[in-house]
Amino acid sequence: MLLALLTIPVGAAAFAAWFARLYPWILSRVSPLDAAAAARPLLQREAARQIESEREFYGRSAYHRTGYERSRWADEILRREARGYAADARRRRAVALDIARRSGPDRHAVPPWRRFARSLVLAAGSATATAFVIYRLAWHAARGRPGDGAEVVAVILGIVIGLGLTWLYASYFEGK
Repeated sequence: MLLALLTIPVGAAAFAAWFARLYPWILSRVSPLDAAAAARPLLQREAARQIESEREFYGRSAYHRTGYERSRWADEILRREARGYAADARRRRAVALDIARRSGPDRHAVPPWRRFARSLVLAAGSATATAFVIYRLAWHAARGRPGDGAEVVAVILGIVIGLGLTWLYASYFEGK
């Protein structure tokens, strides 16, 4: 009880202190995209379409004689959309190629020995944890000491699952 009363506030304080510094560092390694830049054209197009549908339903806006006329803005966005889907497609292709170039496997320039060490630690840790969990499940299922083959099955399944998780990590998170 005392441990829970101490660790929860200390953990929350540590998280609050380190989150502001860790978030940009983790985000730069997880996602190469600028979410705001990718979402802006979609949001503008949807807002312009909503303004157009309101204009068709209600007529001109109450702001049509003011300096800020949202109908003009919506017309410009919709004209740009109607002007050429091909231009948007070329721009999207160029952005996709730029993202692929920036997020390639050489983005962080990690030496091969560090990737191997990271993979080895991940495989060993996940294999050990999985073998332990499988053996404990067999222990609880047998209501006591399971048969002699339970350790062997737990170790083999742990190794297989550990190697599978390492392959998933290397394939999808390191970008190999």
